[in-house]
Amino acid sequence: MRVYIAILLLGVATKVTASVPDLKGTKELCHSSAKLFEKGKMKDLADTLVPHWPINQEEINKLVHQGISQFELFTFRSGSALGTEFIGTRKAGSSFVMHTYAIKFEYHAMRYNCIFYKPKNEWVVNTINWDGKLEPLFNQ
Repeated sequence: MRVYIAILLLGVATKVTASVPDLKGTKELCHSSAKLFEKGKMKDLADTLVPHWPINQEEINKLVHQGISQFELFTFRSGSALGTEFIGTRKAGSSFVMHTYAIKFEYHAMRYNCIFYKPKNEWVVNTINWDGKLEPLFNQ
């Protein structure tokens, strides 16, 4: 069974209160959120990302609820979390960057992606997703 969630910008977005000034900051923010995901702290993960993410409260609530449910199911099948490993960074033009991490468990691993968008001069979170698809890790 594959677990997948992607939170996209749907509905009325909230105002970004803190953009990320550079690529190093996007990687640090993604790493922080991946570590929170590894620990199953979905509410803390959402709280970390929201200042940098033009997303409405309804989508935040979905992220937290679905993340908790899916994480519990995944850990039931895959064992305890063992750590987070940085896989790579890919850019698309000058407006998009994606950081990929592997969240390692006792019996399986999960892919965790953060995609950032640079509409003007600073970066904002565009999409966060995770799944059990490991084949794309070899294309990083």
